[in-house]
Amino acid sequence: MVVQRLVDAYIIGLADNANNTELLQKLISSITGGDTSLLELVQALGSYLASEEASRRSKGVQVLSDVLNGLPESAIPAQATSRLVQFFCARLEDATCVPHVLTAINALLRLSSFTDQFAIDVLNALFKEVHVQSFQHSTRSAAYQLLELAIQNHAQAVKKMGSDFVLGFAQMLDGEKDPRSLSVAFQTIPKIAAL
Repeated sequence: MVVQRLVDAYIIGLADNANNTELLQKLISSITGGDTSLLELVQALGSYLASEEASRRSKGVQVLSDVLNGLPESAIPAQATSRLVQFFCARLEDATCVPHVLTAINALLRLSSFTDQFAIDVLNALFKEVHVQSFQHSTRSAAYQLLELAIQNHAQAVKKMGSDFVLGFAQMLDGEKDPRSLSVAFQTIPKIAAL
């Protein structure tokens, strides 16, 4: 199967810190061209995504995240969005995968098939499972970007969450010292207050 060879090569490239741009483009082209479905990609990633080895799981999630970020909306079936949201919400429990999960969720948040209920599910999982301050700045930044996108694209869902959202946001910021993150947070506060 061509997609399996591409996935395996991509994973090997991640292990070797290689530039995987060409392999990523082949995976994306294969899906957008109709040669491979998103389901087939997930099936090819199956042994990685379900691995007991943390670094292997993380690489599998990274491949899926990279592909989702490169796909046009038309290549992601609406019915797949629900399954992907469920999968990524569950993966927020896996600290090794969190950086790539946040990137993938940010890609999904831009889809028209991403509903307000999905936004609530994602935010609840984020607030419950992820101690944002334990991650590097790039991951914390992705978490804050997720909040920004949720407020921008799903304001009614955020409003419906009410004090749960405010408490989760405050807990995410608790202990934040990086000026870049604080700047984003302070820009977010008026948006929350306006809801």
